[in-house]
Amino acid sequence: MQQINHPFFTFLANLYFEAKRLYYQFRYPNLTLAKGVQIKGSLEVAGSVKVVIGSGSRLGKEVFIYGSGEVTIGSNVLLNGSCIGCE
Repeated sequence: MQQINHPFFTFLANLYFEAKRLYYQFRYPNLTLAKGVQIKGSLEVAGSVKVVIGSGSRLGKEVFIYGSGEVTIGSNVLLNGSCIGCE
């Protein structure tokens, strides 16, 4: 499959991921997403866990983070179908 690498489509993709990033940050007050985080699947944060995800990180399929502690995910990390519990 050939990848389309046109500036307009790149702009649209970046706009989509930025809107999704802002949506999740608004939905979960204890979640901090740095610029450039791409959420391709879904993200669920449960409990009172505080989550920080660094720039350039990508979340693939379903990512579930729960508990009452703190989770810090660095920059340029790929999470795909992950379940993270933190107490």
